[in-house]
Amino acid sequence: MPKKKKSGVYFDKWTAVPNLTYQITKKKALTLELGTDVLITCENTGKTESKTSDYYGHIIEIWTDMQTTEETLAVLHVKWYYTSNSLLEWIKKRKRSFNLPTEEVEKIQRRFLDRLGSHELVLTSDSDYIDIQTVSSLCQVYQFDDSATQEFIPNNMAYFRYELDFERTMTESKLALTGPFLRCGLDGCFQLYNPDVDTQQYCRWCNIWVHVQCLEVASDVIDSEKKKKIF
Repeated sequence: MPKKKKSGVYFDKWTAVPNLTYQITKKKALTLELGTDVLITCENTGKTESKTSDYYGHIIEIWTDMQTTEETLAVLHVKWYYTSNSLLEWIKKRKRSFNLPTEEVEKIQRRFLDRLGSHELVLTSDSDYIDIQTVSSLCQVYQFDDSATQEFIPNNMAYFRYELDFERTMTESKLALTGPFLRCGLDGCFQLYNPDVDTQQYCRWCNIWVHVQCLEVASDVIDSEKKKKIF
């Protein structure tokens, strides 16, 4: 057996490469590169979280035995993208290891997961080594960072704003979330921006983003206060 092992996969005499062309059929080939996103057939991943379609993966390593025959073997190390529902399921199954009481899981769902868009994914540090043959196609998961140079995201395309790291030490495990925490800045709201249902406007005087509907309510309150002073 090979001597070197990573997460259940043996890599003795294997080579890490930056890209690899994989022949799916005689007429179709895929060129896979580090940092690209792929669709992975869910039946062959061994993952237990419920899923109705293929998984989205982000390639961080490519390993091959460098054979020149048609039987060249290759393994991809991918980080998984999760939908809000599959991520909630993942967290619920592991809440004990992260010392999360049920109330805290419900808070994560209410304040974060329920505010994600219908086509929004979360890039996680949950990773696996998978056979290259499980890849069905290349794809693009757009990054939504709310910057002045934001790339245009077509309708109904997958995108992500947040990255979730599952940090583990000898004494504890914890979740670390990073991303553009764009919230409504008005008192009484402070909810995360949901691209599916929210319309926000930037206030140049306050330097905050606010929901248009919250701004309308605030304007009514201000007008009411003015009337009280006048009369």
